[in-house]
Amino acid sequence: MKPPRWLFCLSVWFALIPGLFAQNWSGILDPTRAIDWSRAGVTGGIPNRTTICKAESTGVTLSTLNADIAACSSAHQLPDAGGIVTLPAGTFTFSNMIVMKSNVTLRGAGANSTFIVMSGGGSPCGYDGSVCIEGDENAAPDPNNLVNWTAGYAQGATTITLASTPNLHVGDFITLDQLNDSDTDTGEIWVCDDAPACATEGGEGLTRTQRSQGQQTTVTQCDGNTTVGHTCASGTNITISPGLYMPNWNQTNHTSPRSPQAWWNGETYGVGLESFSIDHTNNNSTFGFVFLNAHDSWVQGVRSIRANRANMFGMVSAHITVRDSYMFGTINAASTSYGFETDSSSDWLAQNNIFQQVTGPINWGKQAAGSVGGYNFNINDYYNGTEWMQAGLYHHASGMNYILFEGNVGNGFTADAIHGTQEFMTAFRNTLDGLDKPARTSQTVPIFIYSFNRYFNIVGNVLGTAGYHQFYTQAPSSATDPGNDTNGNRTIFVIGWAGNAGTFCSNCGGAGNVNDDPFLKTSLLRWGNYDTVTAAVRWCGNSSDTGWSATCGSTSEIPTGLSKYSNAVPTIGDTQAGQGAFPASFYLSGKPSWWRSMPFPAAGPDVTGGNMSGVGGHANLNPAADCYYNVMAGPSDGTGSVLAFDAQACYGTAPPPPTPPTNLNATVQ
Repeated sequence: MKPPRWLFCLSVWFALIPGLFAQNWSGILDPTRAIDWSRAGVTGGIPNRTTICKAESTGVTLSTLNADIAACSSAHQLPDAGGIVTLPAGTFTFSNMIVMKSNVTLRGAGANSTFIVMSGGGSPCGYDGSVCIEGDENAAPDPNNLVNWTAGYAQGATTITLASTPNLHVGDFITLDQLNDSDTDTGEIWVCDDAPACATEGGEGLTRTQRSQGQQTTVTQCDGNTTVGHTCASGTNITISPGLYMPNWNQTNHTSPRSPQAWWNGETYGVGLESFSIDHTNNNSTFGFVFLNAHDSWVQGVRSIRANRANMFGMVSAHITVRDSYMFGTINAASTSYGFETDSSSDWLAQNNIFQQVTGPINWGKQAAGSVGGYNFNINDYYNGTEWMQAGLYHHASGMNYILFEGNVGNGFTADAIHGTQEFMTAFRNTLDGLDKPARTSQTVPIFIYSFNRYFNIVGNVLGTAGYHQFYTQAPSSATDPGNDTNGNRTIFVIGWAGNAGTFCSNCGGAGNVNDDPFLKTSLLRWGNYDTVTAAVRWCGNSSDTGWSATCGSTSEIPTGLSKYSNAVPTIGDTQAGQGAFPASFYLSGKPSWWRSMPFPAAGPDVTGGNMSGVGGHANLNPAADCYYNVMAGPSDGTGSVLAFDAQACYGTAPPPPTPPTNLNATVQ
């Protein structure tokens, strides 16, 4: 039997009881369009580890550090246990990867005190980077233990049937996927990554070919047994948590079979990386932190400097938390330069992070499901000298679904058509000004949703820049709504366009183009957003709502008439019409401990007297933005060199001091 893995049983069992708790979004979003986002990140939260395995000296070598990490893992195998390897204040230059192991935290003395400098590069793990958090080296294109998934496809289902269960145990996490739709538009959910049908460049990513839709989930029971480590018998039903997010698993009303399958690899888990600075500038590796076949692991209080392609890369990984950290720059500032990049990974939590001079700060990738980007701040998303604004909140690959962006302060939210289609994304209480700093001149759009990205929810956001944005919506079915912005650059919502700018394209399949998508606007839900063009909050559901005639032009922005995935007019938010107030959050249960002195929530239609100008008082800086401007003294345009960063000074979130090691022998001389 394999050793017990990381599992918080109480949290899992609660997750298995449908409807036990009402969701924060109840009364606003239909249950088909949202999930329980409180499950994103490390299951049960980041643990409070206190036991030191090894306190390293200032002269520690990389080989010694990696050996001590491995020894600490061997000593800590219980689900709730874990040990710490500490690095003191000082500078450590390493020429290869730091290799992490299960149930070990690598903890520095603080991002302003412990400095790791990577040089040379290497790849003792499946992907090259500076820090390796890896189970098996098998990635998504070549998985182990591949079996057919034969029953249990309903949305929310927590019991599924597999044809066989080789090497599967209670507590393992598995990947579920299925074949894409054909290249013919389904008229609803269309999971597709082929050019020119639905993508301008075609599929990208490291997942299995033509299997864009996927989800990672955990086995919590098989053979009627819930004991972690129990070996599942062949061909049995298994219970999973969370249940299925998407509503289209193995549907038969499409033109090609879906062939759902499941697979799993060996895993690492319970890895923590805390309180240090790491500089990737002179490392020849592709990534900074690499999570491969990993789960329930985290990065906290870290400064990450100039990774090559991505600071945080995830492949076949779930329930990863990256929080209270600062990411500065990328080496090339190219189109493939990211803060976050994931493939075949679910339920990540990117929370309370600062991104400066990072081209694509949060860019969940192919097969991303159920992840949350909450309360981050991005500035100067530098893109190799071009005038294109790169949105901080980005959807850039096919198969992404049920992602929540909440409470972020930045420039924009974009779902493009470059690599395929996405579904059921939600933006709540973000402040997005549609401009980058220094100023860009193209794609300066707060909400830009390209063709075939359907069933999005845009709720309670603060959008635009007064005096710059002049138009409310541009869409194929309403090219002059309310005026003609030729390239969309001064519009709050650009929705359903095939390309970046220019004229609409109603029939341009081929030559790297896709068609415009009039249905996208029909499927989009907009409720309670403030924008600087309207200069008011828009409650546009029906005639009972505030501002129905004067503000909304008697036009609904709620998709009530759809044959699938429709949404009733919300009963929450429009307090002037007698409705209840918006919840503070769609995923947090209350004001978090790291929140600074600003009001909570910081932004939204119900916020007044905010400290961000030009938006009717509806927005304050969030804690990450406040830290950048008022603690780190960051430049207002995001230029300049990397800044000092101290999570404790900003948020009071530094880990507690560990318990000193025990059973030591000392000789007095």
